[in-house]
Amino acid sequence: MKNILLILLLVFIDGAWAKMLKHQISGRQRSLFSYQHVCRDSGVKHLPLISVASTFELDCMGTTVNVQEFCQKKFKNDKTFLRGFISKAMEEVVCEKGEALEIALACDKEHLSYCRDPKLGCANLKNIFAFNLEVGLVSLVEKDVDNTLNCIFQTKSSVKENDFSIDEMLKL
Repeated sequence: MKNILLILLLVFIDGAWAKMLKHQISGRQRSLFSYQHVCRDSGVKHLPLISVASTFELDCMGTTVNVQEFCQKKFKNDKTFLRGFISKAMEEVVCEKGEALEIALACDKEHLSYCRDPKLGCANLKNIFAFNLEVGLVSLVEKDVDNTLNCIFQTKSSVKENDFSIDEMLKL
């Protein structure tokens, strides 16, 4: 029975990770903050109980704190800020930074909305994975089964002059 549960768990986990084919950060840096620090910094004073509400939210004694917003405030002037999330394994909030990010996403049923319009899809993924970076390159690789959306995000200074800005992409 234990073997069957283990196999089912591995299949489920493998399936969950199969959607994001690549997530590669250049110049990666992480700043770690305790749950208590994040809650206190967000104005919650008495903290006998803090729980994880989701990958992006802490429940600080009934007050929901969005860790993405916490990290954005901490690094608002940092052009390399990517995202904030909760690491359950480390039991800390992670604010992630990087010079560039390359994402490859499988265009399966769950993620098809990103692939219908690749430029808009990458612009939407930017808001999740690469907050302060700019979209540098976008491509859609057509395959027999699932197509692949490729997005490269770079700091504003490294995006070439002849590349489109996000605003220009949304107008196309």
